[in-house]
Amino acid sequence: MRCIRTGCQIYIPSYGEFAYGDAFMIDGVYIFRLCERARAPINGSRKHFTVSDWDNWFDERRTSQTVNSTLIAAARYVADHGYDGTSIEEGTTR
Repeated sequence: MRCIRTGCQIYIPSYGEFAYGDAFMIDGVYIFRLCERARAPINGSRKHFTVSDWDNWFDERRTSQTVNSTLIAAARYVADHGYDGTSIEEGTTR
């Protein structure tokens, strides 16, 4: 498993939410360790990933600084916007 990005911001369109944490990849599968979720961008105006669906999200409803959740998604569900991410335009989350 390799770490692709620490301190990444992901957008989850089905929930209209952002999540913040670290991103890993193993055998074409993304693993996100998440410590925060919110309706507005959490850390700046850049997003690093958009996750349209996932295979499993452990502790999804408990995501916090105290309880990190783990989201596992096949590559086909994840748009990788690069290490530096892409700008989140005001009013636009795509």
